[in-house]
Amino acid sequence: MVRRRNYTNTGKGLENRLAQVATQYQTQGKALIKKCDPPSRSYLHNGQVQHQLLKNPYPDFIGVWTTQGGRGIFIEAKSTKVPRLNLCQKGGGVSQDQLGHLNAWHEAGGCVGVVWEHELQWKFVSLKAMLKVLGEKRGKQPRKSIRWDEAKPIPQGGMVMIDFLWNLGQEYLLHPSSK
Repeated sequence: MVRRRNYTNTGKGLENRLAQVATQYQTQGKALIKKCDPPSRSYLHNGQVQHQLLKNPYPDFIGVWTTQGGRGIFIEAKSTKVPRLNLCQKGGGVSQDQLGHLNAWHEAGGCVGVVWEHELQWKFVSLKAMLKVLGEKRGKQPRKSIRWDEAKPIPQGGMVMIDFLWNLGQEYLLHPSSK
């Protein structure tokens, strides 16, 4: 039996890279961030084990900022083949549920954002940027995506390959009015 390969962009590569970055942050004593696997349930149906993903209020990575008094960190990881990140649409990007959950964590005092990968380059998209884009119009229709050039670059190199904590610091610590 020939096994089919899944050539779609599942984002697992980005999640693995961010898990390595989280380990680096923990080693440096900056933050404790963990990958949050979606809840699921398994059951037996006609003699075969079936898996069902359940609703998930948590983004891909959750943690606390040890250098900022334990402030919560909530990061959604997205990887795209095109230089555009869909918002509130089916079939990829940041879903309406994910945006709603990020907003709820933000309102509760957490630092939230999206780490976006495109062609092994990384950018940061803040909640404020996503809400701004959704409020804009293209003609009579609301915008439904963020262009690559609208996202903020994430510093690379040095001690951390994808230093998204720097972006969170710019968004939340240097500009406390963003809360």
